[in-house]
Order: sequence, then structure tokens, then C-alpha cells
Amino acid sequence: MFRKEEYMHLIIDSKKKYKIFFDPIRQEILDLIRSEYQALTIDEVARKIEMTNSKTHYHMKRLEDLGAIKSSFETVVNGIVSKHYILAFMDVDIKMNVKEHLTKNLIVTEQMKFQKEIFNENCISLEQYSKETFDRIEADEEVFGVHFHDQDVYLTFEQRKQLKELVNDFMVENACMKLDESKYTKTHIFCQIYDKEIINNEEKGE
Repeated sequence: MFRKEEYMHLIIDSKKKYKIFFDPIRQEILDLIRSEYQALTIDEVARKIEMTNSKTHYHMKRLEDLGAIKSSFETVVNGIVSKHYILAFMDVDIKMNVKEHLTKNLIVTEQMKFQKEIFNENCISLEQYSKETFDRIEADEEVFGVHFHDQDVYLTFEQRKQLKELVNDFMVENACMKLDESKYTKTHIFCQIYDKEIINNEEKGE
């Protein structure tokens, strides 16, 4: 089981860090490690993304130096030590820094591009698993289906902070298989939380 203290908030506050993190190949590596729900070696990552070990090592080293991934444990086979890597973060904070050319327009543009890619991948995955869900229903198997929630809620700043921590903690606590359970589901959670408007009731009361 992964522990909450193993994770951190990854802070991107320079153009160098921004380029390291959002490199397409490194994003592919992060997506792979995230989707596998287990620690992966450089050899395993290289095979899955069909890249040479040397290039994979280079990209994973950059991610490790950034703090995006880290070695969870090591194994030794025939005298060769292999590190097994996991994600080292649950969310990313991108901070504006005009001196580093991390301007508002750049951040918004790149974030939207990144979000659209994730959204498109989720749509493809949703279509696939929706069909499989109906197949299980026809086979009289137990299913939970797909649940959508799209709603505005009104939170205080403290509640907003608690919601973010609640989601992060839940994801960490359930980020790997439960060996003590006889049956469970591998469930995908795609969640977006963002502020639409800041409402100041004191100003409205004046």
C-alpha cells in the first residue's frame, strides 16, 4: 500500500521544470507508471513505450531529478540491480514567474492542451469500458456502471482546501491492489476541480 507521506505536491515554477515535466515522452512515461498501479523498472518502461533503454533511462532520470518519480525498491538479478519506480506526486502546482517567462497565457495554453489530451484519452477509454460494462450486464455479472457528476458547489476557502486533500488522500490510499481483499474493482477516477468565481458576501452587503 502506498502511504500518503510518500507523495508530495510537485511545484513547477521555472521554464526549465516546465519543459522537463511537459515533454511528450516524459508525459507518456508518467501516464504509463500511473496506469500500471505498480512500480516499474527502466527495462519494463522501455519495452512498453518501445524505446531504447538508454533513452528511457535519460528521460526517467530527468523526471527523478525533478521529483516526479522515485525509486520505491530495488531488486538484484544475476548481480544486476534494478530500481522500481513509482510516481512521487499526486498533483501539480504551476506557479507564474514572469522572470522565467512562465506567463499566464503560456500556462493557460499549455494546460488546456494537456487537459484536452487527457480528456480525449478518457473519452476513448470510457467508450471501451462502457461496451464491456453492457457485456457484463448481459452476462448477469455485478457491475457499478459509470457515474457522472457535473455541478457547481459553494465552498469556503477552508472547505475548498479540505476537498482537495480529501480527493488526494483517497487516491493515495487506494492506488494499489488490496491483497487482503478477495474481490475488488479497478476503478478509474477522472476528476477536475477548479474555481469559477470568488464571491465576497461582505462586499455584497455594503
